[in-house]
Amino acid sequence: MLKAENERLLRENRSLEENLTSQRLAATRADQTAKTNIALVAKREAQMKTVSQELLKANEIIGKFQDQVRDEHQKVKLGAQVINELEKVVGAKETELESARQELKAATEASADTAAKTEEANAEAERLRSEIGDLEKKVRSS
Repeated sequence: MLKAENERLLRENRSLEENLTSQRLAATRADQTAKTNIALVAKREAQMKTVSQELLKANEIIGKFQDQVRDEHQKVKLGAQVINELEKVVGAKETELESARQELKAATEASADTAAKTEEANAEAERLRSEIGDLEKKVRSS
């Protein structure tokens, strides 16, 4: 009976040792997996930190570009306002110029009429002088 008990205890001991070995192996694998996962988590956290920093830089750059776009948009609006004002000024000057041209044309025509009338008056005066001269000659000769 002791022998049977001894054999049973040996079998139980072997079984427990196999279980212990298996459990140690599983614990070693779990420990190795945990270390690998911890390293992977640390690596991913470092990557996340890097990506976060890059995103912050990208957001700063985007903000600067948005500011530049706003500035350029304001410049374009101001340029459009300047162009509108210049178009108004040019329109007014063109109206003034057309008015001045019409006045100049009227003055030129009036000047030409006056010159023609002056020429006619001079011709008439010359004719009358000539006639007066002829009449004076007749009066002297008579």
